[in-house]
Amino acid sequence: MGWCHILSVVRSYDQIVVFTQFFTGPRSLPPTYEIRLGRDPSRIITRSERKAHIFLYPDPSVGVGPGGLMADLDPANYVFPPGMLT
Repeated sequence: MGWCHILSVVRSYDQIVVFTQFFTGPRSLPPTYEIRLGRDPSRIITRSERKAHIFLYPDPSVGVGPGGLMADLDPANYVFPPGMLT
């Protein structure tokens, strides 16, 4: 397994919060950063939305293939820190 970055977001009428984790990999579990972007600028109240993506970087010793890839993490509910989904 190579290294990866994880980006997830919770978007609701009241707030947009992003969670990031950089350089997660073998025997490495770095801290999760929480970034509060503020209130959703939309005037329409919608259901809360959760999305997550992972940016994967393959093992550099392989030396073949793409430099990295982005994949959706579905369902995103498993990505968020405990307590954030309430």
